[in-house]
Amino acid sequence: MKHFVDIGNQSIAFELKRSHLSKHVRISVRQNGIVTVSAPHRVPDIFIKQLVKEKADWIFDKLKNVSQKPLTDLSIQSRAHYQKYKEAARKIIEQKVDVICKTYGFDCGRIAIKQHKTKWGSCSKKKNSNFNYKLFFVPEPLMDYVVMHELCHTKHLNHSPAFWRLVESIYPKYKIARKQLKHISINT
Repeated sequence: MKHFVDIGNQSIAFELKRSHLSKHVRISVRQNGIVTVSAPHRVPDIFIKQLVKEKADWIFDKLKNVSQKPLTDLSIQSRAHYQKYKEAARKIIEQKVDVICKTYGFDCGRIAIKQHKTKWGSCSKKKNSNFNYKLFFVPEPLMDYVVMHELCHTKHLNHSPAFWRLVESIYPKYKIARKQLKHISINT
């Protein structure tokens, strides 16, 4: 389950993994940008969130380094690859949609995970959102941007100046994310 800690106007999302084998709280940032906190069962959530706040600079630095690494070629288009990762992508994307909708008051319809060949996501007039399953493989900040971008289309179904103002108000570094996404090949 995802947990969130607000630091100023930013938020850190992290997975909390508890284990009776853990002796200490440990924070890690994976290659795909997912922040994980491993902790013993006896450590209270409030302590873990405080530790994440204290380590925020380190976490943001690690996330920045992840997003600067060469991005992967995701041009695999096999049905088997899609079937293998579709539900994992759905789980994390639905969690992100839920959090963003609650935080910013968006109203989202149906969510579908597709095998798009050229786009990361789309939104219909009925506020239904489609997301490329390959978002599962990109760094988490880029996935956050795509989900947020499509949810902004529930308010502005275009790329008007009002749309981009809304995007920027939620994701101030959206231009960097857009540029990074353009360097990831998703089509054959």
